[in-house]
Amino acid sequence: MSLIKCPECGKEISDKANQCPDCGCPIKKMKKTDKVRKKKTISKKAILSVSIVLIIIAIGACTIYFLTENSRVYQSANELFDAEKYLEASEIYLSLEGYKDSQDKVLKCKYEYAKQLYEVSKYEEAKTILRDIGDYEDSKSILEECEYQLSPDVQFINDLANGLVKRWKLSDSVDEDKLDTADFKSNRTNLVNAELDSISKYAELDFLDDKLKENVVSYIDALNTQLEAIQYYGNNNDRYLSIWDEGYDKRALLIKIFVEDNSLSVEEEYQNNLDNFISEAKTIIEKEEQKEKVTKMMAGGFEKISSSYGWTTYEMTIENTLDVTFDYFSVEIKLIDEEGIQVGSEYTNSLSAFAPGDKAKLSFVTDVEFTEYEYIASWTIEE
Repeated sequence: MSLIKCPECGKEISDKANQCPDCGCPIKKMKKTDKVRKKKTISKKAILSVSIVLIIIAIGACTIYFLTENSRVYQSANELFDAEKYLEASEIYLSLEGYKDSQDKVLKCKYEYAKQLYEVSKYEEAKTILRDIGDYEDSKSILEECEYQLSPDVQFINDLANGLVKRWKLSDSVDEDKLDTADFKSNRTNLVNAELDSISKYAELDFLDDKLKENVVSYIDALNTQLEAIQYYGNNNDRYLSIWDEGYDKRALLIKIFVEDNSLSVEEEYQNNLDNFISEAKTIIEKEEQKEKVTKMMAGGFEKISSSYGWTTYEMTIENTLDVTFDYFSVEIKLIDEEGIQVGSEYTNSLSAFAPGDKAKLSFVTDVEFTEYEYIASWTIEE
């Protein structure tokens, strides 16, 4: 047993006593309260310790977060790159200022973005970027292709296609059978100008392909030939048709070349119009080939056979060396005097069912004196 002081009166009493014998202050209850206070004091210390640990952990987490920020930003740029969002990815890589291979990735982004632009025909924008990245991978070859696509050689074909479509749309919108002479001539002029407005500038430009430039000038000349023809409509329709068809034939032949050699194409709605030009061109070529063969077939010329009462007979023997049968074949002879003036014309007899390998005589009779002649053969081919 030991003595303790009463917390109320201060006298010494036994530590086993339940209360002070002098003042009656309860002793055991006070002891329990002290124990509780001691327990509460210990609990606060624990909380303080935990708080310190949490603060340390938070500081560590923040430190790790900031130390790994570049890695996370780099990864976000990689994800944008994989999603083909090259402009956004490039800006992020650029902000990393040399982290890992970010600078190489900037070049890669520009390269891939330039290719995207090229694939959607934005050649000018692509060219600017490709010039900036120099000889990165195959940038130079793509740059050359961009420059080619922007050249007159390619731009003419594009503008020709646009001009043709404009002309066809305009033609579809007007019923020429209902037009009077003035309106017909105005409409035909508008048709031709629909093309000329699109391509006339190319007559003065330099082309990479000299042959293409030659064909471009010839095509523009053919359009101008059709413009020239229009002035004769209503006054001399035969002359109008002759000149107009001359321009049309030249256009058809050149359009066939532009399609085959220069990849001319039009929107699907007007593909039949383009196909008709190609078909016409093939027919024109066949006729020209036949004309050359007929010229060779008649190379022997006409010979004087007889003369009586001022009339002279001339004759030629020909052989069909072509691989076609002529349903009809005849020749017009233009008689020319020594001054080069046409003084008359005659027609030979006509041939029919003139098959390959057949021989026949052509002859004409005239009372006109002449020193030379020209001839124009006419024929139809068996289908």
